[in-house]
Amino acid sequence: MSYQFLLDENVPRSIYKLLKQKGFHVEYVPQGVDDRTVIRIARNKDLILITRDSNFTDELRYPPNTHPGIIVLRILPSLPRLMVERLVYI
Repeated sequence: MSYQFLLDENVPRSIYKLLKQKGFHVEYVPQGVDDRTVIRIARNKDLILITRDSNFTDELRYPPNTHPGIIVLRILPSLPRLMVERLVYI
């Protein structure tokens, strides 16, 4: 099974490039959509959401069994280079 990801608009392009290089299917959400639409896209396309938006950590609003998965990047400082370096080890 290969993981497939949906990147929120707040995730740097360098993360997109890294995941593509590793052979993963990756899509970006359309710009300007609200959180409800983001999670709906993830559900409908069966994609794991990667975001920097801490609102998605709310398990009451986004119960774990109602979507394919959510990864919230909390890497500080939030420099794209550091995010890529950390994700390489995952």
